Amino acid sequence: MKWVALTLGWLRGLAKPLSCLFLAGAVGACCHSGAGTDPYAIFQAHYQAIGGLERLKTIRTTQSSGNIRYDGLEGTFRCWSETPLRYRQDEDFGVMQQSEGDDGQTRWQQDANGQVVEIRDEQTLIRRRLGELLERFEHLNPASPYFHLSYLGTTEIDGRSCYQLRLSNSLNEDVTLFFIAAESWHLIKTVVRQPDIEVHTRFDDFRWADGFLIPFHQYSDIRPRNKSEEIWLQEYRVNPAIDQKQFAVPEPAPDRVRFATGDRAENIPFIFAENQIYLPVTIGDDTRLWLLDSGASKSVIDSDYALRLGLKPAGRIGGFGFGDLFELALVKLPPFQVDSITLSGQTIHAFKGLAAGSYEPVRYGILGFDFLSHFVTRIDFANQTVSFFRPEQFSYTGPGVMIEAPLQYGTFTVPACVDGSLCGRFSLDLGAHQSSFHYPFAENHRLLERPGVETVSKGMSGYNFERIVPFQTLQIGPFRIDHPRFCIPQTEGQGATAVGELAGNLGNSLLRHFVLYLDYPQQRVIFERGEEFNHPFAEDKSGMLIGLSEQDQPMVSFVAKDSPSSEAGLMAGDLIEAVDNRAVEQYGGAIPLRNLLRQKAGTRISFTVLRGEQSLTRVIELRDLFRTEPEGL
Repeated sequence: MKWVALTLGWLRGLAKPLSCLFLAGAVGACCHSGAGTDPYAIFQAHYQAIGGLERLKTIRTTQSSGNIRYDGLEGTFRCWSETPLRYRQDEDFGVMQQSEGDDGQTRWQQDANGQVVEIRDEQTLIRRRLGELLERFEHLNPASPYFHLSYLGTTEIDGRSCYQLRLSNSLNEDVTLFFIAAESWHLIKTVVRQPDIEVHTRFDDFRWADGFLIPFHQYSDIRPRNKSEEIWLQEYRVNPAIDQKQFAVPEPAPDRVRFATGDRAENIPFIFAENQIYLPVTIGDDTRLWLLDSGASKSVIDSDYALRLGLKPAGRIGGFGFGDLFELALVKLPPFQVDSITLSGQTIHAFKGLAAGSYEPVRYGILGFDFLSHFVTRIDFANQTVSFFRPEQFSYTGPGVMIEAPLQYGTFTVPACVDGSLCGRFSLDLGAHQSSFHYPFAENHRLLERPGVETVSKGMSGYNFERIVPFQTLQIGPFRIDHPRFCIPQTEGQGATAVGELAGNLGNSLLRHFVLYLDYPQQRVIFERGEEFNHPFAEDKSGMLIGLSEQDQPMVSFVAKDSPSSEAGLMAGDLIEAVDNRAVEQYGGAIPLRNLLRQKAGTRISFTVLRGEQSLTRVIELRDLFRTEPEGL
């Protein structure tokens, strides 16, 4: 279940957050008499109007502070910056504090639980380079091999005529648009377009500070995430003395993990249901099942369950999952246990409906980055065990292959190739039962119309309609898996399926071929051949998805067209009363019924269903929907 809690750190496009950037990087150009339509002349004239280009070039450090609102969280921030590339921003929202920065060599983030991550993904490295070039005013060079500045004409914003400039670059696909009010020469708006997001920012309340014109108020609309950020500057200083230690990568918070013995907890059994991993988590004297999910950038607890434990969710922040958006709160957990491991209190997210939206087993929480980043984690799918190691004492000597997998959105990104040519980085997602391509990648590689089997999956706040498509091979490092299946979304959506900087998502349908070691401190994944490597696992042969009604009765939730279930005449909404003349209650829930649909091709299954007031009997004859797996599965 790939989902991301979008805190400020995940959205920074260049080398510094907006509230830390000076005008060269975040502010555009105002029209100036005599500048005409030459965009370079407009920039030169603008810089002259806000304090003078030569004086701008003398800026080495800045310091700012003020108030910030991010979605439903309100707080304060302090920011320090120094060229080249150094900055630090501390944010205090009361219910949580977080920091991010760059020491000139490494970009870093420190989350609400004190965990520190160095940001190493390819696009961040490229944007750091672009930020450095902007600080050197490389965008003012018409012959620059990096930037291209163009004049797009005039447009109207809130009744004001504005000049529009476009800044693109040769290193990635990022584009920035600048809108400048002709009558005041003030920057009114910027639009930063990246493959994953588009940030619309409005500027106003311009004031002079240390001889430079600064917007003391800005509002950003972050699309398509339906998120917002608002900043009110209280202080802005130019060229203050700043201690270099301010920018250093912070020391991580004191160790919050306690093992019952030694430095590890090995071979903990997990429940593997519908390609998802569940572990018992104990809070106080209450033990419930939580999903283990490397695709979650934050851990999460069901809001109603948190209230029953006496934990009160607070605040409001947005997140996005596989194809959907949703709203989260924050909650402070007391110490909790996972088998023989105790983790001291953490600030995590709460989501209303997490438990109600699941079944067999009911998930009361998700163990995401906040939990997993404390360990090197070993997952043995074939034996259904998980082991956790203290990273400082972990040393690997096995037969596996280490693959660099820099974290992006708190999730490992692994290079892989499908059918030899569909290559890119895929997020590694223990919370996803299927593997998938993201919509932009599928669109760019003409995969959207590939034939396959329709399916639907339920996210944290909605349903995602996809098509399961067969491919020939998947290559990860030296490992080849034959006949992989990937889901292709039927619409782009607003969540993770719209992520353009990654090719897709590797879920447990493919990860279960391996023994995995997830090494968060080193940002690498170790792959070993599992006992069932390249084994064709049993798959649905009906084209039907069985779920539960609001009264917890098994029901037909979805029927794919041209499938054995649709040909038998079953329809979504049919309540299942009996299967092969046995009362449905005797099967023990929806999952045993789903397993019946994975028997060998040619098996005939009789369903008695209630449709409205009418009782009907329909017989399905299973068949291999992809015609690649051998008979008997």
